[in-house]
Amino acid sequence: REVTSALKWILSLCKPLRIILIGSALGCDFDDCSDLDFVLLFDTKMDARDARKRLYTSMRPIQRSIECICVDMETFKQAAEIGGIFWVAKQEGKLLYDFRAKS
Repeated sequence: REVTSALKWILSLCKPLRIILIGSALGCDFDDCSDLDFVLLFDTKMDARDARKRLYTSMRPIQRSIECICVDMETFKQAAEIGGIFWVAKQEGKLLYDFRAKS
């Protein structure tokens, strides 16, 4: 339920190409102290930067902490091949939203 509220909040503030859920929300170690971690993919670096500003200056719809990592698609593709958080998002994340699937 909190994930759905967070997803609606994100989409009300910006228009990413994709939204991927990562982190503890995907597993059995999710608890009251856990935050919600999302990777948001955008067309351009400017779109990602603008979205980051809107998300971090807006009131969250839930009490739980929400972390949104905003990145352009090209950077994501390159970094996901190397490792780190984008590799985790590509390999283990749960795709919650895909703009292309809406078209």
